[in-house]
Order: sequence, then structure tokens, then C-alpha cells
Amino acid sequence: MAKCDIKISLDKTDLTYETHDRVKCRFQVTVDKPVKCKGFIASILWRTHGKGNRNQKEMQETVLFEGNWEVGSYDYEHTFIIVDGPTTYHGKIVNVDWYIKATVDIPWAFDPKEEVDFIVRRRDKDRTSPHDAKELEFTGQKNGVELAKEFSGKMYKAYLGFAGVACLGGIYLLVSGVIQNLDIEKIIWGLGLLLMAYGFAWNPLKKAIAENKFGSIDFEIENATLYPGENCRVSFRFVAKRDILINGLALRLVGVETATSGSGTNETTYHEPLFTDKIDLDVPNIARAGRAVESSAEIAIPEAAPATFLASDNSVTWTLKAALDVEKWIDIEREQPITVR
Repeated sequence: MAKCDIKISLDKTDLTYETHDRVKCRFQVTVDKPVKCKGFIASILWRTHGKGNRNQKEMQETVLFEGNWEVGSYDYEHTFIIVDGPTTYHGKIVNVDWYIKATVDIPWAFDPKEEVDFIVRRRDKDRTSPHDAKELEFTGQKNGVELAKEFSGKMYKAYLGFAGVACLGGIYLLVSGVIQNLDIEKIIWGLGLLLMAYGFAWNPLKKAIAENKFGSIDFEIENATLYPGENCRVSFRFVAKRDILINGLALRLVGVETATSGSGTNETTYHEPLFTDKIDLDVPNIARAGRAVESSAEIAIPEAAPATFLASDNSVTWTLKAALDVEKWIDIEREQPITVR
């Protein structure tokens, strides 16, 4: 079998680039016997590693050569553009790296492969791209706000769906157990399913119960896409249906790494806190019926904040959470995802 060696070299010795930079690559192929090549393919991609399942995405791919190689060495060059995508990130349970990869497609034989990793850093927001923006490609990733809203809606429906199924099953078993001469086993299973239904329904219903004393509640973010070091301005407004006592209103900025490993019944999800900051907003001790209470504040995104990253099994997310502490009542909670660039 012919030996086919691949070497990849990049134009920067420190292997460090910024988003939207060009990466000039040189590929050298050395063969010791004639080789039929169905395709010499080069690509630029990112890939995760850590506690979660591996996620990866090839951002660009090109065919450098198709045909026959005789004994010798062959050089090829290609320039990739680092399109919008995640930056290099090394966390505790989530890591993201970029690679230039080369593969030789040889019929009926093992396909030789080689790859070299490089670093992608965040481009400063005030700098312009060194090339025409038309050359960029969209990564296909939704921003953090879109994904979080989509996920929240699905979870809400799922909780209520599970609660409905468990409730119907519990009622059926409970009634059957009573009718069938007090079948204790069915009664116990029925009560268990009803308790399960209550557990599933509590999360979505808690919000409705808690807000029974309020006419309207609004939690808004002025700009949901920010850079490290910037201030995020938020506002919280509510109207009480009747006079209520307020113990306080707290705002928290939370950064979290999330990694999911396995699938199905073997799926495990890990969470690793990155950052938490809390500030108290000014609110009156008593909210009068029908009168709007408004409060606003700014909270800083930390200078070292990693960029938001969203993949199917690995993520780095940032969330603003507001909690209104009502005297002798369930806390009113709101949260809004933000995207750190």
C-alpha cells in the first residue's frame, strides 16, 4: 500500500487569528508509490471537547486536487476566512477549538488525514473587517435569546403534557382501585401518578399563582447583545391589583457552562457556574393597588466574560434573572438570556 504523508502549515507562527481574518494554508503531500486520488479535501472547522458529547461544524470545505499522484511531493495553497462562529474557549467542562483539516480520498483504502489546531480570538467590536463582508458566511447558529425562548416554550408545553398524562393515569388507577374492592396496589399507583402530575404542573402553574396579585409584570433589557466590559441596562415594571408589601427586588447576572454526555436513558447533563453578580434595585416597601412601580439599573458584563456559545450538547450561556420578593407570597421571577459577543 502506498504511503501518503500530509503536512499542514499556516501563515502565522503563533497560530493566533481573529474572527473574519484570513488563514493562509500550505498543504504538502508526499507519496512513495503512485496514488489515485478521488479528492484531496481541505476544510476549516470548530470542534468541542470536554465532559459533553462532541459537537463540530465544518465552516468551509474545498477540493484541492483530483487525479493521480506519481512518486514525489506536491504543494497546494488555499486561504480560508474565519467566518462568524465561536471563538477558541477552554473552560472547565466545555472546550472549543478550531482546526484546519486535510483528507485524501483513496478508493478502497484507508484515507490519510491530518489536522492542525489554531486559536481564534474575538475581534474588537470597534474594528472593521479587513475584507469585503460579502465574503462571509453565516454559521447557522441562533443567538442566545432566540434559543432560550424556543427552549423555554418547549419545556413549558412538555411539563404540562407530562402532567396531563400522569393525571389521567392516576385518576384511572385510583377509580379502578376503589371500584375493584379497594385494590390497594392500584390506589397507591394512582396516588403516585397524581403526585407526579402535581410535580410536573407546579413549575408552569407557580408563575400563574404567584402573579395572581399583579395586573402586569414587565422585565426588559435595553440591549440583549453585548461585549465584555459593557453595561446592560434593564428595567422592571409591575402593577399590583391590591396593596402588597415588597421586601426587595434583586437582579442577578449568571454565566454557566453546560455539557451533555450520552443519550436516552444514559444522558447526563453537567452545569458549571462561571460567574454570578447580584445587585438590588430600588423599589418601595408598599406597592399600591393600580399604581405602576418602575425600577431600572445597569449591570456590567465582566471584562473576561467568554462569548456565548450554543451547540446541541455544549453551551456557554449568560442570563439576567430578576426576583421580586413579596411579603408572605411566592416570589415573582423573571429571566432574560443575553448574548455576549
